Amino acid sequence: MRLYYILDEGLPLNCQTGVGLDKVSSLQNAIKFLVKSKEVMAAKVEEIQVFPLGVTIKNFREHTPLKPDDPLPKGSTTKNAIFCHVERDYQDLTAERRRLLSNPVPSPAPSPKAKRKSVQNILTVTVRPKDGKQFKSKLFPKHTIANLKKQFEGPSKVPADNQNLFLDGTALSDPDKTAEDYGIKNGDIIDLEPKTIQVHVQTPDGKRIPVTMDTSDKIQFIKEEVAPETGIDVPEQVLKFNGKELSNEETADEAGLENGSVLHLMPNTIQVHVRTPDGTTIPVTMKPTDNIEFIKEKVAPETGIEVPQQVLKFQGRELPNDKTAKAMGLQDGDIIDLEPKTIQVLVRTPDGTKIPVTMKPTDNIEFIKEKVAPETGIEVPQQVLKFKEKNSPITRLQMPWGYRMEISLTWSPRQSKSMSEHRMEIKFRLQ
Repeated sequence: MRLYYILDEGLPLNCQTGVGLDKVSSLQNAIKFLVKSKEVMAAKVEEIQVFPLGVTIKNFREHTPLKPDDPLPKGSTTKNAIFCHVERDYQDLTAERRRLLSNPVPSPAPSPKAKRKSVQNILTVTVRPKDGKQFKSKLFPKHTIANLKKQFEGPSKVPADNQNLFLDGTALSDPDKTAEDYGIKNGDIIDLEPKTIQVHVQTPDGKRIPVTMDTSDKIQFIKEEVAPETGIDVPEQVLKFNGKELSNEETADEAGLENGSVLHLMPNTIQVHVRTPDGTTIPVTMKPTDNIEFIKEKVAPETGIEVPQQVLKFQGRELPNDKTAKAMGLQDGDIIDLEPKTIQVLVRTPDGTKIPVTMKPTDNIEFIKEKVAPETGIEVPQQVLKFKEKNSPITRLQMPWGYRMEISLTWSPRQSKSMSEHRMEIKFRLQ
C-alpha cells in the first residue's frame, strides 16, 4: 500500500506500509506507531487525517477526511497514493525532530513570516452542542460548512447530516460556503443543534417507546406517536419531563428536550373523594372528561343510594349529571359531598304496622308525625319517635348511613298520668 504522508505544510513523505490494514483507524494506528518509533511527532491518532485516493497536498483542503470506520481506499500507487495529513498545531515537534519516514531529507525551515502567516490562517472556535458539553476545534477559513460538520461529528456525537450550525443566531445552512464566507473568526462560538432527536417515552408499566422528532415539533406530536402503541388517546395523556407536565403546544426545544431525554407518560386521571352523610369518604378515580353521573354510578353500590336519588355538591354548589369533571373545575384530591334527594322512613306503630314516609333531608321530625297521624289516629303532640340505639325522643334528625331508615312510634297519652305508656322497641335498619 502506497502512503503519501504530510507531517507539515510542504513536507511530503513516501513510504510503504505493511499489509493487513483494512480500515482508516488501522492505518491511523500504524502511522502513529511508525512515527512515534522515529520520535518525529506527537499527534494523537484521531488527529491523523486520511483522505480518499486522488487527494493531494494541493487540493486536500477542499475534501473531507475519511471516518475511522471507513474502509481504506484500494489500488494506491506511487502516483496515486493515499494522502494523510496532520495539522501543524496538533504537532509538538522541534524543527530538528521533524523527519521523513523514508529517505530522510532535512526539512526546510519556514521563514518567520511564513510561519506567522500559517498560524494566523488557523482559527480556533468553540463548538457548543445542545447538551452543554462544549469543545474547541481548529479550522481553516477555506473549510466548507460540510467540512466543519464532519469535523464536529466525533466530539459532538451528532452525525454530520443531522447537524444545524449557528453563528450568533444565524444558521450556517449552505454546505458549500466556507468559514470565511460566513465571517467566522478566531474565538467565535458556533452553536450545534441536532436536526432531529430521539426521546424515550416511559409508559406506566415501565416500557420505553422511542420517538424521533424535530426540535421544532410540538409535544402533541409525541402523544400522537405513542397513542397507537399505548392505547391511551391523546387527550388522556399526561407527559412529564423532570417532574414538570409538558403542554401540547410546547416545542421539544422549548421544553428542553435533548437526544436521549426520557419522558414519563401517565393517563390523565384524577381521584376525587365522595363524602357520605355519615362522614365516610369513598375515593373515585376518573378522567376529566367523565361526567358527574359517572361518580354517582361508582358510589351507588357502596352507599346503597341509587343514582337518581343522589345529590352531589362541590363547595356548596350542586353538580349536574351531564357536566364533566373538567367543566365543574374538579381536580385531583377534591372532596364532593353526597346527599340523598329523599329519605324513606318506615315508622313502626305500637301494633306493628309499618308506615312508609318519604321526606327530604331538610324536612324535620314534625313532618313525619304529621304524615303518620291520620293513619295511626295518634295526634302529633302525643307521638314519640325513637331510634333503638337511643332511649330518648328524636328532637333533631341525625342522618344515618344510607337513605332508608326505620324508627318506632310510641303513644304517650297525656290525659292521665296513671295510664300506662305504650312503648314499642325501636329498630334501625339500613337498606
